Amino acid sequence: MNETAFEEIYVRMRLKIFRYILFRIKDRSLSEDITSDVFVKLYKELQSKPEIKRYVDAWCYRVSSNLLIDRLRSKGYQRTVTLSELEAHDDSREIESIDEKNEDLLISSIREEKQRKIWQAISTLPNEERELVHLRMLEELPFHQIAVILNKKEGAVKMRFKRIINKLQRIIKES
Repeated sequence: MNETAFEEIYVRMRLKIFRYILFRIKDRSLSEDITSDVFVKLYKELQSKPEIKRYVDAWCYRVSSNLLIDRLRSKGYQRTVTLSELEAHDDSREIESIDEKNEDLLISSIREEKQRKIWQAISTLPNEERELVHLRMLEELPFHQIAVILNKKEGAVKMRFKRIINKLQRIIKES
């Protein structure tokens, strides 16, 4: 494996992997450490298993998930998210996604409220369901890659995602 190929993978995937981990644990320092570990492990694995290049995206997500679980178990890591942190996270997403230059105030307000409700609904999901929503909606990964990451069959992932979307719609409708 040449250095240039690894660099291309690193440049393309590092922020995605970092965001994926950060989304799950909300701890920037630990997310940076695990992201670094993923790419050290990738570099070593590519030396002995060059076939990983064919599914490198899924491999990186899978390894990051496994390393995160290992790290949390080994340190007895327990992180709770306060309501203010959750609200701050929601606000940043709303601010990024609204283009106020082209929309009048009323439309912007309606969108902000809808997004707030969506983020609140997502925050009530169990970790495994939030992870699936994150991979599909934020990372925009295809179902076959998500299936590899979650070690499930593609059909099962599609069905699970459909059920989660239906569940989110019910939660939003009730609120």
